[in-house]
Amino acid sequence: MFVSECFNKSAPVSLYVHIPFCYSKCAYCAFYSVPKCNVNNEYKRLYFEKLKKEVKACIEYFEKPFETIYIGGGTPLMEDMITDICDILSIAESKKSKEVTVECNIENYTPSVHNVLSKHITRVSAGVQSFCSENLRVLARRKNTVEQVVDFVKTASSLNVNLDFISGIPSYLYNHTPKGWGTTDDLNALFSALQQNNVKFPEHLSVYLLSIEDGTALKKTNDRIVNSLKNMSDVINSEDDRLSDELVKTWDFLKKNNYNHYEVSAFSKKGKECKHNRVYWSLGNYIGLGSTASSHSETGFDITSPSDYISYALSPLFSTYQIEKCSNYDIAVELLLTALRTTDGISSCVFNSATHLSLDRIVQAASKKCSVVHNVADYYKNGVLALSEDELLFSDYYIDLLSEIVFNYNQ
Repeated sequence: MFVSECFNKSAPVSLYVHIPFCYSKCAYCAFYSVPKCNVNNEYKRLYFEKLKKEVKACIEYFEKPFETIYIGGGTPLMEDMITDICDILSIAESKKSKEVTVECNIENYTPSVHNVLSKHITRVSAGVQSFCSENLRVLARRKNTVEQVVDFVKTASSLNVNLDFISGIPSYLYNHTPKGWGTTDDLNALFSALQQNNVKFPEHLSVYLLSIEDGTALKKTNDRIVNSLKNMSDVINSEDDRLSDELVKTWDFLKKNNYNHYEVSAFSKKGKECKHNRVYWSLGNYIGLGSTASSHSETGFDITSPSDYISYALSPLFSTYQIEKCSNYDIAVELLLTALRTTDGISSCVFNSATHLSLDRIVQAASKKCSVVHNVADYYKNGVLALSEDELLFSDYYIDLLSEIVFNYNQ
């Protein structure tokens, strides 16, 4: 199996399990998922059986618990899958892990579900996206009311709670219908309701800038509208300015409410940062099991499972995973792409050891190409390259610039 081929069994490792089944497909969703109406129940049963066997094989190989566990999808907590999820967590010995997260839908996270699940997990994550009907219409997303979210946070209060929101819907996507409000308004409505009901604020919030991905229903809608517009370049420029302003407004609002902005899209109360995501961002060891799940080992391997859920369910254990040895260039770009989106940044010690390249030389070369306003050298201090919170807005600029230097360096 790829685990024994690619991972040092003495090193700490995290686990991601992909459950691709969901109630319905949102227009913006680019993850592999299968709406409930299209799921074959026998293949779904076989899918879970195989997942349990692969989790068990991993636990037996490492002979120790996973550092963190994350079960995502899809909607892992659909009513008929809760027993399977608990079985997976039991096999994974989740009680011994430092952090265990399961994604859910707010409306089906009942007190009875919480009582069963809370024996296995430390953290629950749910997508709100927006309370605004106009925004949700564009996203083709089912609506949760503020009251439902308050009830959910209260029900899950013994766990760490994360809520996802989406920001930055281009105004042209409303296509002559009333435009929705911004994420700050969503958060303000939620915080007010939490205070009024004496319910604690969620420990973690994720605010994602809407990304319109190839292969999604929203991409088709976007392209159709864009092709009908005149002066599209002017529209894009004005949208970029508006969306940047909206994002900064949301960041400022969360900062005033005592949330630590530690990654472009991530905000937490003190000490409640997501440990599992930090493994991703630092290119630590993590194993991904299930259809389309990805893994990475610090020994320099990326592993992917491109199969659909039926192919995965019908294939022998670990047979759907494809192993790729990463080049120094691949690792360097991936580190820059993840670490520079965090306020932790990346140390030259970690970077140089992982890539066999010199971060000093790369930053020095990049600084000669930087603008006076945004010079990467200003954020390289004591061997650590880390952007300030304000500069996270320009992280893509720095990542592209440094990646270009790494590419030339690699030639």
